[in-house]
Amino acid sequence: MWIFSKYGFFSIVKKPYTGEEGNVHIRARLKNDIEKLKEITSLPNEIKTDEYADYPYRIIVGESELSKIMKVLEESIDYSNFKDTVHNLDHSPLGIKRNRAYMNVWAEMARLHQAELLENNGK
Repeated sequence: MWIFSKYGFFSIVKKPYTGEEGNVHIRARLKNDIEKLKEITSLPNEIKTDEYADYPYRIIVGESELSKIMKVLEESIDYSNFKDTVHNLDHSPLGIKRNRAYMNVWAEMARLHQAELLENNGK
C-alpha cells in the first residue's frame, strides 16, 4: 500500500515472518519521512537503514502498531485540499521537489481517469 500524507510518502507491506518483532514493514525513501512518522506515532521501534534497498528506511511493526499508525494518519486529515496543504507545508528545496513528485502522481492518475472515460465512451 502506498500512502501519501502530509508527513511523507510510505510503502507498507507485509513480509514473511523473519523472527523479528512483527512483519509489517513501513518503508520510506526519505529519512525525514520515516523520522516524522516515528515522532507523530511515538513508536519506539528502530529505524532500519539499507542504502541498497528500494526504500532505504523502514520500521518493522506488528498489526496493533500498524493500527495505531493508521489512526494517527487518519487523525492528521485536517484539510479540505491535500495538494494545497502539501504545497504550503515545506518551501525548502526538498519540500518543493516533494510537492512536484506528489503532483506528478496526481497528474498520472488524472490521465488514467481520462483514458478510462475514453475507453468507456467506446462501449
